[in-house]
Amino acid sequence: MVMTRALANALTSGQHPIFAEKVFNGAEGSWTPGNLPTGYRGVQVEFLGRSLIAAVNGLLGVRPNADNGNNYSTQRVAGNAAAASAENQAGAALQFTIPGAQATADMPGQVLMTMLNHEGTDFFKVVTGNSVIFTNAGTPIYAACNAGVWRSKAAVTSLTIFESPNSNNFVAGSMARIRMIR
Repeated sequence: MVMTRALANALTSGQHPIFAEKVFNGAEGSWTPGNLPTGYRGVQVEFLGRSLIAAVNGLLGVRPNADNGNNYSTQRVAGNAAAASAENQAGAALQFTIPGAQATADMPGQVLMTMLNHEGTDFFKVVTGNSVIFTNAGTPIYAACNAGVWRSKAAVTSLTIFESPNSNNFVAGSMARIRMIR
């Protein structure tokens, strides 16, 4: 990896340096940027965008170490102007709700996922996250609190970000970023 001036400044200034970022072109639904750097206390995934699934909602998937086994659970509690609702998603990825193609045009979803101690081998990997989605003009913005677990004690060496589980693409201009936590 070539050290840029921006990365060098981030590494020395105490910020969470950006490891990699991707802007999707509308014909892509998956991204694995390579091996994560070592020596950090955690990793964050940021996503802003939408799925091209022909539905109101799509799912953003995050998969450590290319593990596509049924080793994941994600819990989401979301609310708008009404009572909150809860949802459990089990399957082959950590999953976060994002708008689909039938949601209000031009309104993206945003996800921020944090995994601490991703290099550790003593515990399963736990994630927390926040997300926001706006599905249609008659519905207020949904704010969601997410929690998840990857039932593996392996050190996380890579992350795959993808449209889950439908193998759809992300809308052009959707973006993902991976940051390392000092």
